[in-house]
Amino acid sequence: MDLLAWRFDPTLLGTLFTTGLLYALAIGPLRSRIAPGERFPIRYALVFFSALFLVYLAEGSPLHDLAENYLLSAHMLQHLLIAYVVPPMLIWGMPNWLLRPLLLNPVIKPIAKFLIRPIIAIFVFSFFFSMWHFPFFYDGALNNAFIHHIEHIFFVMISLVVWWPVMSPLEELPPLHFGPRILYLFVLPLIQTGVFAIITFSDQVLYMTYANSPVRFFELEPLSDQRWAGVVMKVGGIIAFGAPLVAAFLVWAQRDANGTLPKRPQQVEQSQHPINKALSSKKSVQDV
Repeated sequence: MDLLAWRFDPTLLGTLFTTGLLYALAIGPLRSRIAPGERFPIRYALVFFSALFLVYLAEGSPLHDLAENYLLSAHMLQHLLIAYVVPPMLIWGMPNWLLRPLLLNPVIKPIAKFLIRPIIAIFVFSFFFSMWHFPFFYDGALNNAFIHHIEHIFFVMISLVVWWPVMSPLEELPPLHFGPRILYLFVLPLIQTGVFAIITFSDQVLYMTYANSPVRFFELEPLSDQRWAGVVMKVGGIIAFGAPLVAAFLVWAQRDANGTLPKRPQQVEQSQHPINKALSSKKSVQDV
């Protein structure tokens, strides 16, 4: 194995290129049609394209071969990047005016409103994330490139669902209030305890791909590697959901202390938009 080998898979590169191109067209040449008067969202574009680059690092760097053929712990790190880091960046990188036509149209909005209900989001994420770690599905994905691509796309999609109640920028599909949000973020890693326990404390190797690997990196036997993978899964989940939990608590405490709540930059921009100012003034006149 060449640990320095990078992958230039046509499916991976084509998907990333197409996604980036559509985003660039939407915020560039098509911006005047989608949201007349909006400025070019350079800050969000940087975050969005950084997320796409991170996907390539997870899927195209030497980490991919290490994860797919040799180390379960490396594969777990790859999954954490795809499920816990990339989706929040994708949400953060989408301006409000671009999300609205995508999510608030008559076809998608009812589905989105159903999926982002906290209980539904927790169930969807936990069920499918756990399902893909059953040996039948896991080894099947490792042995079939197409299924493996589908698995990782699925991870991104269900992760977008589970992160939405935490960081939604849309008033029409709002995030949870601080109390429920903290509870939501506290429960999420607890739900995954079962999968963590099975992977970490099993007395046999669960995935034959790693059991049959002819190369042992870092002197890790398959069972030891599997236990490290369980630790990576658990610690990664605690950090991923614990950091926004602490942030939510601190902002909540700040609101209680000051009586004000800081807004996201794009929410401030939206409130200062001339159309929104006009609507606000009209409403004030009607109230009088």
